[in-house]
Amino acid sequence: METFSLREAVEQAVQTERLGHEFYLEMAKRFRDNAQMKELCETLAQKELDHEKRFSELLGDIRDEGEVDWDEVSKYLRAIVESEFFLGKGKSLPSLERVKTVADAVKFATGFEKETLLYFYMIKVRQLIGYLRVLHGAFNLTVMIIFTYQGWTGIRVRRERKIGAMTPPLIKKHRTAGPVLVLFGLFGFISGIVIVLVHFGTLVKYPPHLAVGTALALCIIATYIISRRIRTRLPDGRTLHFALGLGTLVLYAVQVFLGLGLLF
Repeated sequence: METFSLREAVEQAVQTERLGHEFYLEMAKRFRDNAQMKELCETLAQKELDHEKRFSELLGDIRDEGEVDWDEVSKYLRAIVESEFFLGKGKSLPSLERVKTVADAVKFATGFEKETLLYFYMIKVRQLIGYLRVLHGAFNLTVMIIFTYQGWTGIRVRRERKIGAMTPPLIKKHRTAGPVLVLFGLFGFISGIVIVLVHFGTLVKYPPHLAVGTALALCIIATYIISRRIRTRLPDGRTLHFALGLGTLVLYAVQVFLGLGLLF
């Protein structure tokens, strides 16, 4: 699988700015008879040089590390840096012989800057996705803990009902929290789908995680529907509600376990 280390990504950024500096210097020489064009290219060349120095300084602060799996983002990055605007023969700007006029130079420069912007954008996307994955995991872990507490209150209600010592405030608390937890649980499931879909362009990147998540979402919905029918004296409704609640907790534990495996 394609991989990039953080050091390699920054090294490529340094290379990118160096190529930009070389390109604008070459264009300044090639169009030296055009004062405005020459001045513009020299200004842009200096900016590229400043950027290169900043990335070089950043590179010095990065510790050596192993490769990090960036999955699809890494493939995009490699496709970008191997495009015609980045690496030619000897890792230098290619196709400069095709730049004959000012219009050609502007067109080529525009393409180069677009590819550069896309490269940095994909790095930013990868960083953002990483934060969202951690946040998603933390959110679902929190929801699982709240669901566990909800299950505990449900067991207390069930026990009190059997001995005829029901506590109305506890029942009200359990019933009030149910719909809110359903929304939290479904939000956690849908947000996970969105993150994977945006990151990889497919929903089946992690089949076990998706399967358990889908089963969990359906179990949460079924538990809620049954809870609404209990009041209409659905036969064995409370027993079914109790079983689905236990199933929800078990699925949450499995899902969190799988999620931690994906994060670490």
